[in-house]
Amino acid sequence: MDNNQLSGSLPSEIGQLSNLISFSFSKNSLTGIVPKEIVTLENLETFNADLNFVGGQLPDVFDKLLYLRSFDMAFNFLTGSLPPSLFYNASLLERLNLSGNALGNELPLPEGLGQMKALRILDLSINQFLGTIPGEISEMDSLKELRLDKNFLTGQLPTNFFVLSNIEILSLSENSLSVLPTLLIGLSKRRELQLSSNIIDELPEEYVNNFTNLGKLQEVNN
Repeated sequence: MDNNQLSGSLPSEIGQLSNLISFSFSKNSLTGIVPKEIVTLENLETFNADLNFVGGQLPDVFDKLLYLRSFDMAFNFLTGSLPPSLFYNASLLERLNLSGNALGNELPLPEGLGQMKALRILDLSINQFLGTIPGEISEMDSLKELRLDKNFLTGQLPTNFFVLSNIEILSLSENSLSVLPTLLIGLSKRRELQLSSNIIDELPEEYVNNFTNLGKLQEVNN
């Protein structure tokens, strides 16, 4: 049902569709909140409702959605913190896109973060996240694309990020990051590194000399 003119709120009755595998209502005019009744959709693999007008906080029920592979609610009006259950029992989740919302507070450090072994895309850009980038992200072995740009993140990039051997896109622009660890030169598959509009005084020489595979390096306005 993507790209139609559907309006109205997401009904709580969605929870009655116990055999639902895919929910895809992108590019519509849906409003309201994500109903907590999605907890009963135990077979759900895809939940895509990006480019709508859905707001409020995400319900803390995701630990029951054991087969979820893609969750995309980019460019809505979501607020509050990320629910901890979003990271528990998420061993099959490959794509998590919550960019372009009003999510905030510090990025969580749930123990379940290391269970997200299948996650390839994590996009939390264009939100209001604060604090430092959690080093636990390095436990996501399959991560290829990490976008945290346009937030309010501070401090330095975790030194253990160099273990993300499959990362290809690392986008950190428009934050308040100050230090880049030289160990990042070990990211051999990186194609795009975006660092513009931070408070980084100097790009380590090792970055220029060793990023032979890099297709795009953006470091302006630091």
